[in-house]
Amino acid sequence: MSIAISYASTRAEVWQYYWRLWRARLWKTHLLVFMAVGILTYLMLPIEARSGLSAMGKVGLAGSSPLIFLILYPMLRFKPQVREVKLDQKGITTSIGRRHGDIPWSDVAAVDADESSLVIRCSNLNALIVPARAFANPEKRAEFEAFVRAHAKVNGS
Repeated sequence: MSIAISYASTRAEVWQYYWRLWRARLWKTHLLVFMAVGILTYLMLPIEARSGLSAMGKVGLAGSSPLIFLILYPMLRFKPQVREVKLDQKGITTSIGRRHGDIPWSDVAAVDADESSLVIRCSNLNALIVPARAFANPEKRAEFEAFVRAHAKVNGS
């Protein structure tokens, strides 16, 4: 048995998922990166330049720079073209235009679902964000989600 769907994502859907992930746990990583880069920047400043607004501005800018990249990266990698997704016993096959990828079930780390989307997170930190509108009806979405959960052996995050 196999299931196939096709859909095109929007930047808003990617951003909404990122924001949800950020509120749940990414904020901790961002805080850690900000602090690490900020402290390193502070320590690299000459001792006589470590006080005042200028130093704090440099520390804040240095700490924020990698965070801006982390936030923008998913938006820069966004692909608005139609994505074809096929599920079968071996895993997930996905294609956008001439680009193809295979995700074995063992690489699926989690499945997150809410009313707007179904997100299949992979162990390599990539994710397939499948909007609810990709399915003809709620029953097809439930069938798709059940197939993914059964084969990936995950129950969500």
